[in-house]
Amino acid sequence: MLKNVRYPQNFSPKSEVLGFTYSKLHTGKSWYVDFFSLDPATRTMRRKKYMLDSIGKVTERRKRALELIESLLKLLRSGWSPWVHVEDNRGYTLLEEALEKYEKSLEKLPKLKTRQSYSSRLNVLREYIKSRVIPPKYVYQFDTSFVSDFLDWQIGSSRNSGYYSSSPIDFANRHAS
Repeated sequence: MLKNVRYPQNFSPKSEVLGFTYSKLHTGKSWYVDFFSLDPATRTMRRKKYMLDSIGKVTERRKRALELIESLLKLLRSGWSPWVHVEDNRGYTLLEEALEKYEKSLEKLPKLKTRQSYSSRLNVLREYIKSRVIPPKYVYQFDTSFVSDFLDWQIGSSRNSGYYSSSPIDFANRHAS
């Protein structure tokens, strides 16, 4: 490593490549297993702890800690993140891939004006995503809060007239799940 470079406290080359650090058992006054994992929303490494104090016997704690460490390693290697709460793996789909899929589905619409209108609105959405300090990367980040911010941005944008401002809301209502 370079001499004059200051790295964040929880930085390690392994964590930068893997997106997590290996789980470790801590014993003492409190027993717990902890690790750092990449939070995709903030793109920072965050610490996650699993407390083991509720398990009475020391041998049982060690056994449970070993099981937990093995299980966490398998999950983390498969791409799981403790910071993402989705019902299924579709939430981990890249947002850009989903938008491309949607764009392809627009080609099937029978009316040209409808295709053009939806494509235009999709381009505005992409413009908004690029303007964000931390753009969403995964589909699960396209939530109510994101849509609300997008509509506020769209309505408040000086390039749109009052007539146009209801269009994004109509568009969002038609495509909400």
